[in-house]
Amino acid sequence: MSSTIITCKFCGTKNRIPLDRIGQRAKCGSCGQFISGEMPSTIITCKFCGTKNRIPLDRINQRAKCGSCGQFISGTAGSSDLCSLCQGNASKGVHLSNGRIVHESCLKSLQDRKEEIEAKIIGKQREINHIQQEIEKRNSIAFKVKSLFSKPLSEVKELHDSISQIRSDIEGLSSQLTRTKQKLFSIYDFFLSYPPDWDERRGLLVSTKGNHCSNCGSASRLHVHHIKPLSKGGSNELSNLELLCETCHSDEHGGKEFSGEFSHNETAFSKRVQDIRYAINDGKRIKFEYRKPTDKCFKQRTLHPAMLIDVKHHRDSGSTLCVRGYCELRNTERTFALKRMKGLKVL
Repeated sequence: MSSTIITCKFCGTKNRIPLDRIGQRAKCGSCGQFISGEMPSTIITCKFCGTKNRIPLDRINQRAKCGSCGQFISGTAGSSDLCSLCQGNASKGVHLSNGRIVHESCLKSLQDRKEEIEAKIIGKQREINHIQQEIEKRNSIAFKVKSLFSKPLSEVKELHDSISQIRSDIEGLSSQLTRTKQKLFSIYDFFLSYPPDWDERRGLLVSTKGNHCSNCGSASRLHVHHIKPLSKGGSNELSNLELLCETCHSDEHGGKEFSGEFSHNETAFSKRVQDIRYAINDGKRIKFEYRKPTDKCFKQRTLHPAMLIDVKHHRDSGSTLCVRGYCELRNTERTFALKRMKGLKVL
């Protein structure tokens, strides 16, 4: 009977296995681990401690923990499926370009909180204006004459003290507003479309880089441009934004005409993120065409997706959103950049 040699990946022992048993569950003669006929597995590196964990593919969508630190590394409790705001499990919600997710309710609560604080500040400022008008009224000659016959309910000093207290309240509210806006800003950085604070980001660009085109220096009809497009995994971070005049902006997009307006419509990249998350959560495979930087053409890949990860660049401070999982073409774990995919389908 013909046979083959299989090297145990656990202990390194070489085992001779008959070919008629190669599809059966055969164990290593030295360590006892299965070396054939077993469920294909993949390696998942724990984001928390860096330990490499081998996970069978039939468990890839279950709640698997790191064997070293005990943190969840796969399944719906994986770190990328935790809400960025409340840290609770979030298989559904607002998808972000860095692979994270936010509960719609958490985001709405934070947005409502911002509006509530802003309304309180406006109300306090109106109170100050009302009191200042009252103080001016009290300082008039007519009021002083009238006060000789009837004493006012409050003295001018008390009114000044009230203004001081209200201003103190406004300072406290302003601090709360700053913290709330910072949280929202960090979420909007990775929106898959134009964020609600787009006008504010434009203002920050003007204040930090000047009110002129970063290409030709013109100050006429300025647009905000994504250096790395949202459709290719770019972010709304200020480092990825620049001011361009209408002509330079059009040139950057191959002569496309711009109105200066922006759209909240779903991009191809955002749809890709949602489809991959759906496949991960529901234990489905994905099929897509992929081209590496060194390839001349696209190749079809079928993947058992395990997790979305944000891979940091080696040459700069940027990052690329990728999906990691078991590749059927290579029969091992692989990482694929979403920006290099096309034609993605959930199987």
